[in-house]
Amino acid sequence: MLTPNDPVFNYYNTTGTLYILTAKYSSIFLLSIVAFLFNSFMAYTTWKNKCFHHRCNIYIGLSSFFKLPIHFGMSYKFFILLFGINFISLRTCYFIQVFPMTSVALANQIQFYIGVDRLLSVAFPIWYKVNDHYKSMIVIFILIMIYSARTFWNQLIMAISFSDRHINLLFL
Repeated sequence: MLTPNDPVFNYYNTTGTLYILTAKYSSIFLLSIVAFLFNSFMAYTTWKNKCFHHRCNIYIGLSSFFKLPIHFGMSYKFFILLFGINFISLRTCYFIQVFPMTSVALANQIQFYIGVDRLLSVAFPIWYKVNDHYKSMIVIFILIMIYSARTFWNQLIMAISFSDRHINLLFL
């Protein structure tokens, strides 16, 4: 991490808008808009269409829904760089990224449980068919929330312990 006394920090902090990074993050911003549209369409279709109300389809729809905030998290860098800010404090970074990172932890856990669900359906087909799928979905949702709370807590501890340090937007 860079401190305000480093020459690298002083150089990039006084440079103003970095056009190479702005071009890079503008392309990421445009891709994030497309991904946001596709994921929102997937979540909406899963919610509205009754034939997608099976266990695995609900997991896929929830995964798409929980990936929506990360697309906004990817676009923050572009807007920050447009204003010529090349460094932000770690505490500011935490407040910008805590919700997208927690939702990505949720989406990754849902993807893991999609694999577990598919494994159970292949390994134990009769048990899988007669089992009440809402009970297993509730258990999986509780496990996902516990993991996401742990991720949120770890990010909070890191932001508190390094709150006075600055982070380059290159690493955000």
